[in-house]
Order: sequence, then structure tokens, then C-alpha cells
Amino acid sequence: MEATTSRVSFFLMRLPAVDETTHSTYNVFLENMRPCAALYHVVGVRKGDRAALMSYPSTVLCIALFAAFMPGALPVPLRERTDP
Repeated sequence: MEATTSRVSFFLMRLPAVDETTHSTYNVFLENMRPCAALYHVVGVRKGDRAALMSYPSTVLCIALFAAFMPGALPVPLRERTDP
């Protein structure tokens, strides 16, 4: 059990998401996903719903994307087309 706990602690301190402004460990990443998932619930997103996400690639998009899975929604990332 002690070996498993140390492996989990090591994993939670790794960096899953890094961009120009943010370096986030898995633990912080999960802490940021919880309020986002709660917000999905408040606005009425439920299991089986699709959640459209429009953002530039960033850690914020990753948080919103993975948080959509928490209430059982299917995230649909959208990207503005930049070329004609």
C-alpha cells in the first residue's frame, strides 16, 4: 500500500499541461476541473449532452475539455477557421 501511495504522489506532482503562462500539475489540474464541472452542471449540461468549447489551444481548454467528462457530457472542441 505504501508503494502505491508514493507512486500516486509522484504522479500527481507531474506536469500534464504547460503553455506560455501556466505550468499545472495533475493535482492542480484536477482542482481546476472541479469548479468547471460544477459550472457545467449549473448551466444544465447533463450526461449524454454535447458541450461545445471554443478556445485557442491552452491549459484552460484542456481543463474545460476534461471537466466536461465529469458530468458525463461529450466535449466538442471548436476552432475558428483562420484561412479562407
